Amino acid sequence: MGVPYRYHKEFNHPIAIDNDITYHNFYLYVKYLNSDVKNSLNKRIFNAISEDLKIATFNMGRSNISSYSYNDFISLTTKRMTKDKYIWCENTPNFKPWRE
Repeated sequence: MGVPYRYHKEFNHPIAIDNDITYHNFYLYVKYLNSDVKNSLNKRIFNAISEDLKIATFNMGRSNISSYSYNDFISLTTKRMTKDKYIWCENTPNFKPWRE
């Protein structure tokens, strides 16, 4: 979704192939460490889409398990993230080391 608080970080890492060491670039999608972005553990997104997402919940011993359509989840999340790019975060960060 192109959120501003995450970026692709490049790593040049050694790899052993047939006893030869070569270096290759690898990329990892990370968030800015020096910002105050906190993941909401999906609480905000589930609260926002819960009325429109059909969730089946089943008892499983002392806990429960929930099931829902992943396609519906992606569609609803995409719509919400288009309106609020920080919906996956606990709150809108105060310190933003990126350009908006």
